[in-house]
Amino acid sequence: LSLRWILENVPDARKRAEAGELAFGTIDSWFIHNLTGGKVHAISASNASATGAYDLINDCWYSQWLDFLNIPLKLFPEVCDDSGMFGVTDPDILGVEIPITGAIANIQAALFAQGCVEPGMVKCTHSNGTFLNMNTGSKVVISKNGLNTIIAWRRNGETIYGLEGFAAVTGSAVQWLQDGARMIDSPAQSESLATSVSDNGGIYFVPALTGLSAPYWDSHARGMIIGINRDTSLAHLVRATLEGIVYATKDFLETMRNDSGIDITSIKVDGSASRNNFILQFQANMLGVEVVRPVNHKAEGLGAAYMAGLAVGYWDSPEACFANAKVDRVFKPQISDEERDWLYAEWNKAVKRCMGWVE
Repeated sequence: LSLRWILENVPDARKRAEAGELAFGTIDSWFIHNLTGGKVHAISASNASATGAYDLINDCWYSQWLDFLNIPLKLFPEVCDDSGMFGVTDPDILGVEIPITGAIANIQAALFAQGCVEPGMVKCTHSNGTFLNMNTGSKVVISKNGLNTIIAWRRNGETIYGLEGFAAVTGSAVQWLQDGARMIDSPAQSESLATSVSDNGGIYFVPALTGLSAPYWDSHARGMIIGINRDTSLAHLVRATLEGIVYATKDFLETMRNDSGIDITSIKVDGSASRNNFILQFQANMLGVEVVRPVNHKAEGLGAAYMAGLAVGYWDSPEACFANAKVDRVFKPQISDEERDWLYAEWNKAVKRCMGWVE
């Protein structure tokens, strides 16, 4: 729609587009175009899937949709494997022709770099919000609950797909404890307070500070703390906040599981909030799978390097890429299925009570 507006409102834009003088793409397209001296107009499959104009099922641009919008297809770049030859750098830029053999979207790059190469493997980035990406293999999963279907990457002509979700308020709930409620002096303090009590004391904090996303999609919901009694302490409130982050993440992952029909086999975590051991242990407990925290928690650039190296044979397989990967800590489930189900049922009761609060 932005392209249509440009073509209809910028003087001579449509004329120049029809003449092949304009091009559309993502930032990787711009870099590749400039590095090759304008010879190549291309985009990686993972980045193409992020434009909203790419047909994931038929592996081509949505020509029918673009025709409806009256947007010339010639504006769009050639879609290439994320790992493969895009072109070579112009000698006038770097003094030599250097093959460009890797380009991949940043979230997908991290998914690959953390070794999530089999269906059911999940990458979870805990920051102010939480990004969740699940490898669904060669299966295109169209979510019934508002999750994004993405191309994770394409190598040797084989496309790997994924599901993506975003919980808007997770780590920022801890920031609210510090800056808004002034219950803690720093985010790091939340872990020691949470572990100073044996449970949440019946307290549930639903971090719907900006509404609820999947699977509820209720913009009228608002954050809620429920279950307060005479024995409630600061530690219980802080623990309930950290648990609320995990429950919100579990909501997304259960939605991914239900949409895809694929069991979650492992979770790799990174991001600033992944330094909190309590969050990761509770996440392992509530998901019933191992949660792995790698040493390298900034993996986007590494994923792009892996794509480039695989294309030229520096690594002969994804397994070879991960041979020297180091793990900081593995968190294993420590509660029974019965306790997990009971805790999650209580969380769902709390969620229902915060829905539709704002009219």
